[in-house]
Amino acid sequence: MKNKPLFWLLAAAFVLRAGFALPALFSGDLSRWMRPDSMLYLAGMRQLAQAGVYRVAERAPGFAFFTAPVWKATGSIPMVALLLIFVGTAT
Repeated sequence: MKNKPLFWLLAAAFVLRAGFALPALFSGDLSRWMRPDSMLYLAGMRQLAQAGVYRVAERAPGFAFFTAPVWKATGSIPMVALLLIFVGTAT
């Protein structure tokens, strides 16, 4: 059980990230918490999840390809944010 301290450190990092992000995302007014270019990222994700095409030329498709399955399964921006919290904690 040498990795037990690492587990608790990662768990604390996840709780801190989720503690700050999720209340804001569930507040209802997402426009207050997004950057000016966030809608382009979300548009690409939605297009890819709903129609299977990516037509947003202003942004690279990596974010859309990574998050489209979560959007297709849940249709929820907070769930996409939770995925990104997991990725941020893991890195």
